[in-house]
Amino acid sequence: MVSGCDAEARDRNAARIPGSGPPLAPVEFTETHLFVTDDHAQPGLAVPNWISESSEGVFAISDGSDHDIKLYDGRGNRVGTVGRVGQGPGEFDNLKVATFFRDSLFGYDVGRDRLSVFDAAGNFVRATTIAKAPATSPWLLRPVDDSLFLAIATLQSGVFRDLLALLRPSGSCCLSAMLDRERYLGRDPYLLQWTSIEGDARGGYVYGAVDDSLFAFSYEGEREAREKLPTELMPVSVKETLRRNDGRPQRADGSWVFHGHVRPLEVLALDSGRVALQFHRYDANVGVDRVEGGAIGLMALDGKGGFALLGVHGASGALLGRDFQGRPLIVGYAEATDSYAISVLEFTSLPERAAEGIGR
Repeated sequence: MVSGCDAEARDRNAARIPGSGPPLAPVEFTETHLFVTDDHAQPGLAVPNWISESSEGVFAISDGSDHDIKLYDGRGNRVGTVGRVGQGPGEFDNLKVATFFRDSLFGYDVGRDRLSVFDAAGNFVRATTIAKAPATSPWLLRPVDDSLFLAIATLQSGVFRDLLALLRPSGSCCLSAMLDRERYLGRDPYLLQWTSIEGDARGGYVYGAVDDSLFAFSYEGEREAREKLPTELMPVSVKETLRRNDGRPQRADGSWVFHGHVRPLEVLALDSGRVALQFHRYDANVGVDRVEGGAIGLMALDGKGGFALLGVHGASGALLGRDFQGRPLIVGYAEATDSYAISVLEFTSLPERAAEGIGR
C-alpha cells in the first residue's frame, strides 16, 4: 500500500524529466530591495537564519539568538513574535529554522529534536518529535514542496552512510535517504571537521553540496547528477587544502590553512532543475558572517549527469530562503541602522552570445 506522501513523491517524479525546463542559457541577476525590518522598539532581529513568506504576504524570520520567530509585513513592520526561549510548549532551546509550511508555521528545535507547529496567527498547536534520520538527530530541516521535510545530518555525528533524508510531515523517517558519507568523504577526522553538508530540495530533486561537489538525487534517493563545483566559485577543495599541508589543518607556525578558504555554505533549490549556491570566505579569527554576503552561483541540471553554471552574482547579504513565489530571498545589513534589508533575487536569460566565460 502506498501512503499519500509516497504517492505525491511518485507522481512528482513521474512528471519530471531530468534536464528539462529552460534552456541552459546564461542568466543576468537582479536583486530588488523589498523592505528594511522595523521592530518598533521591540527586541530587534539579531541572528537571522531563515526567511519565508506566507500566502498572505507575511515574512517569518527565525532568530538564532533570541530563539524566536519574528513576523514582518511587506513594508518591514514587525507584526508579531512567535515562540520564545524555554523548554515548554511553543518554546525553543536552539531554534535552527522556522518556515511557513502549508497553512502553518513550523519551528525546528535541534536541541530537543522537536518540530513545533503554530497556526498562521502564531498560536501554538502541537509539537512533533523528529525521527532520527536515519541514524542521528538531524542538524537542520528544510521544507520541501509543502509536503515533506529534508533532514540534514552533520559530518561529525557518527553517521557513516546517508547524510540527507526525506521525512514525512509527521516527522517519521524515511521516505528515502541519500548521500553516503563514507563513500564520498571516508573517515578522516580533519576532513570531516572542516567540511560541511548543505542541502535543499524542490520540484522532484534533492541537492547536496559536500566539499567541492554538488549532487542531485530523485526523491526516491537515486543519484541523478554530480559535478565538481566551478573553480571560479571554489578554487580549492577542503581535501586538497589538507593534502597540501600533509593532512593537518595547522601549519608549523600555528596558523590555520583554512584562513581565506572559500566554500559553499548555503544551497537553495529552485524550479526547473536549478539550484543556487552561496559561497563564503572563512576567516580563522572571526569565522563567517553570512549576512555580509558572498558570491551566488546559479547551476542547472544539464541532462547528462552533471550541472551547468548559468551565472555568478555578488550578493549584498545571505541567501536564506524563498518568497511565496519560490524566488530566493537575500538578508543583508541595512545601511546606518541596526536593522536588516530584505531583497529578492531574480534571473533573466541572456542571449546565447553572452555565454562566453560562463561554463561548467
